[in-house]
Amino acid sequence: MRGIEKTTFGDLEPLICDVDAAVDVLQDMMERDFAQAELVQIDRGEADRLFFVISMASKLSGELKRAYYKGWEDQKGGAVE
Repeated sequence: MRGIEKTTFGDLEPLICDVDAAVDVLQDMMERDFAQAELVQIDRGEADRLFFVISMASKLSGELKRAYYKGWEDQKGGAVE
């Protein structure tokens, strides 16, 4: 049986980079499609892409938050499940 692996803050780098990339794509889409003074219309495909990126950013940020607090607890010597 393996012991519980501790999370270090260095382990968070790939997840942080994924969250940053997802938010960067989302920001680019928002600036391109919605940073205009006039009414903006997007087609169904673009709406689906936008929803996907928002969903991924939300999912990844939740994972990052959980991983951060696990790392925090592991650093203090506690265990979080």
